[in-house]
Amino acid sequence: MEKPANNVKILKDFVTRYQKANGKSVSFVPGWDCHGLPIELAAVGDNLSLPPAEVRRASLQRATRCMTDQLAAFKELNVLADWNRLYSTLDPSYQATVIRAFHDLYANGFIVREHKPVYWSKTTRSSISDSELEYNSEHESPSLYFLVELLIQPSWVPTRYRRYPTNVVVWTTTPWTIAANEAIIFNPLEEYSVLLDKEAERNLIVASYFVPLLHKLLGCAPSRFEMINSLRGECFENYAYEPPLSRRRVHHSHDYRRHHCYRLMPGELVKHEKGTGFVHCAPAHGKEDFEFARRHGLPVRALVDAETKFTQEAGADLAGLFVQDEGNSAVVNRLGDRVLALGTIQHSYPYEWRTKRPVITRLSKQWFINTDVLEGPAKVAYAGVKVFPPERKSMMHAFIEKRPFWCISRQRNWGVPIPVLFHKHLHNQALVDGDFIKAVAERVSREGSEFWWDSATSNSQLIPPECLKKVYFLPLMNSLVAHVWDLGACLNITSHATVALFPSPQWNLTPCAADTELIRGTDIFDVWFESGLSWLAVLPKDRVADVCVEGLDQFRGWFSSSLLLSVAMTKRAPFKSLVVHGFTTDSEGRKMSKSLGNVLSPQAVISATKGCTDVLRRWAAASGLGTRSTVSISAFDAHTVAYKKVRPVTLLLAIISGFLNFVNQMCVLYWRHSEFKTTPSFFLQLRNMFRFMLGNVHDLVAAKGSVTLPISKGSPSVLVPTETLSLLDKWCLCLVGNFFLECFEVYYPQHRYEGLIADCDQLVSRISTTYFNAVKDILYCDASDSADRRAVQHTFILITGVLRHCLGPILPDLMEEVNAALGATFDTITEPSQVLHLAAIEWSRDFAHLPEAVARACALRQAIAARQHTEVGGERAQLWPGPASNPLARLHIILDENGACSKDFEDLKYLNREVDAGNTSVLCKILRCASLRFGSTSERSNCIELSLDDLDKVVCGEKIEAGEGAKLHHLTCLLRVAHDSTQCPRCRRYCSTNKALCARCALLVSDPQQVSY
Repeated sequence: MEKPANNVKILKDFVTRYQKANGKSVSFVPGWDCHGLPIELAAVGDNLSLPPAEVRRASLQRATRCMTDQLAAFKELNVLADWNRLYSTLDPSYQATVIRAFHDLYANGFIVREHKPVYWSKTTRSSISDSELEYNSEHESPSLYFLVELLIQPSWVPTRYRRYPTNVVVWTTTPWTIAANEAIIFNPLEEYSVLLDKEAERNLIVASYFVPLLHKLLGCAPSRFEMINSLRGECFENYAYEPPLSRRRVHHSHDYRRHHCYRLMPGELVKHEKGTGFVHCAPAHGKEDFEFARRHGLPVRALVDAETKFTQEAGADLAGLFVQDEGNSAVVNRLGDRVLALGTIQHSYPYEWRTKRPVITRLSKQWFINTDVLEGPAKVAYAGVKVFPPERKSMMHAFIEKRPFWCISRQRNWGVPIPVLFHKHLHNQALVDGDFIKAVAERVSREGSEFWWDSATSNSQLIPPECLKKVYFLPLMNSLVAHVWDLGACLNITSHATVALFPSPQWNLTPCAADTELIRGTDIFDVWFESGLSWLAVLPKDRVADVCVEGLDQFRGWFSSSLLLSVAMTKRAPFKSLVVHGFTTDSEGRKMSKSLGNVLSPQAVISATKGCTDVLRRWAAASGLGTRSTVSISAFDAHTVAYKKVRPVTLLLAIISGFLNFVNQMCVLYWRHSEFKTTPSFFLQLRNMFRFMLGNVHDLVAAKGSVTLPISKGSPSVLVPTETLSLLDKWCLCLVGNFFLECFEVYYPQHRYEGLIADCDQLVSRISTTYFNAVKDILYCDASDSADRRAVQHTFILITGVLRHCLGPILPDLMEEVNAALGATFDTITEPSQVLHLAAIEWSRDFAHLPEAVARACALRQAIAARQHTEVGGERAQLWPGPASNPLARLHIILDENGACSKDFEDLKYLNREVDAGNTSVLCKILRCASLRFGSTSERSNCIELSLDDLDKVVCGEKIEAGEGAKLHHLTCLLRVAHDSTQCPRCRRYCSTNKALCARCALLVSDPQQVSY
């Protein structure tokens, strides 16, 4: 919902249109994820006290409005989709699929409900999963070094130092978690030092590597401390310590056995050369701490509520304080003289990626998917998935490996409810019954899920009668379970231990008892669990998509959740390939997102700048999946450059590519002016190219008829056969044939749109600069039905046919205009992609020798043109006259054969086969000179001699690297300047005498019906 400039739709539209152009049946069903926190927060606004029913109503209205607006915009933008088969997560059938999947996963042992530390958002008062986090490297936390006093003096403290209290030094960046401390952990293999603090008269224990840092921390001289012992950490095991927040200081003679829970314990949580060598363990607020506590039987105390405030169990002076705010300060104050040093530290800290606020880790009872057992199968399934660009494929692994348990429950109001009831008198033990869940899913498929929240719907109305009659346990057994549960609570045994002894208590209830003894669950499914089942809810048959297109952030979201859920339920990946694009960013380089409120809508851009859809699509494709590209809102002003003919439909999804700086493999797509402003000029050049070609085929046939493209010599066609084309025409077809093959064999299949656009720009530049300039004389001055003119027109139609197929997916509006122009001349144009593919293969193969030869000719032209002006006596002088648009127009050129590289002359002579007419050869047309012939430099009278030695080949301004065999070596040419009187007044060539018409023009003027213009 509310995608920033909706960059996904452009990329999806490229894929859809390419596959259809390739002759495939494509089913693109547009869908909307309508649940989730962004919609809920946007609907609620500042009114956080709205009742849940009002929150759902407001969220539904907003989601429906957004979906309606986007649907209208996509249709207006001519996005190719099946608009009669839409889906959304609001659909009752979709929600029913989610509920049924929950039951199937639970029945197969993938879903459990347990007390575990989970990431918790203060802003949303809900659990969040690891995949919803981002890490802020500039977060500032307290840096607290505090003392923990041992209750008895260890034997390894020398006798004369035992009169001083012995303390271990502990470091933490979360002081508020000290309230839940249950143990201090050390590294048994680490070397530790026992120091006497002479100034404070106390013994301190730290890791030996920390001793120099201790001096720096306290800003004191090393002489303040005396080393009294050095020993390995294994000596500390089971020494008891005084609880850090104890108000009463315990003396050494005190009976410490009552404090047996608070002791030093060995563990792997202590990393070498990190911290002081001691780590404080708060099982309720750390996943590693929790697992450590479970292994060692430590109690787990939950002292923080859903609002992230301390509860009464934390003490009267802490109760009600937000732990990350005043809670930290209160804990530090309570530590008193136990504080050794206090400062701040800037470090990486988890933030909720939607609200951009820091989170905490809090003990909570939630529903989890055990993804640990799915890691191996998921990697195997993912190995067969293609990812574009390929270097991004490894990014999925991090989101499969780093979350052994996926928390799928949320304490929010806008979403699909988890259909579970709870026993009031059995510590809210969950009732998970397959028949009940199926009944709820069936009702949801008919009515939607709102009835679950409706208090007017009683539990007895929800529960099928056959469920109430089930007797899994006798009342006596239920009572026994309750007593064992109470005993477990007293002994700090976590819930999973009890569940292991007794299965979940079941029904055996009357309808009246169901209404009074059962509580309806209020949790909803994680939105990624919900959207991750789209393959199950939407796809037909085998439930596998050919391609999924989304942004890089979906590796942590939709991609990974879909993969894990599909592997759990079908043992295979739900997609064959992934196309991954980047983020849209604002002018400050921030990702455009709903949570930041910096989304730029397509309608806002189009209304502000009068932009054009195809211009933006072309720029979007040119940005590429792996390139860095920058543009700003002001840059759209550049797109007011006249694109007059094509209708300016609403902006289609402004940005497609570029990658956020993520895992050091991505780059950013900014909105700035520098690169975007070049797009209209290239686009206008392409459009003018089509205008030139189509404007010159108006008289191709005497009457309208069908045009078929010949794919082999001698095939029937209204146009001239391919073998009658000139070398220049064939060179042009070779270029477009190579371009077609690259598009449909490389660029589109591999989603390398930036390569396609780059090649297209180069192709357009070469054809416009070399071919069009060379054939204008033929088009304008030859007889209207001359073989050369018909060949050029034939070539124009072939070029148009190729570019229509190659550029149709990216520039659909321009191609519609081209089709309309063709339709004004021809009844039909038959050019299926398979036919063009065969033709492109033929052109690329048969004319492969021409590009290098033409490249040498272009290099020769530019080399001669570059010598027109020279420095004489410090002033710029012109060696021969000639217009700036064509410096060679007045030159009769003689190329010296003596001493020149044989390869150079071989190629140039090949282009000058029409030796009998000195101004009609292909080489002469490329050079655009008055005439050209090969001869000897002995003819030097009235000539300018140029020596061209080792000149780099340059074609249409593009420098081709040396080593391709396309340099001109030791070439000498003589230039004779034509007299003004030799210019033909009709064709403007210097090939006549005494200002008369040249022979060709004189013949045509005598027969006006032959004149083309």
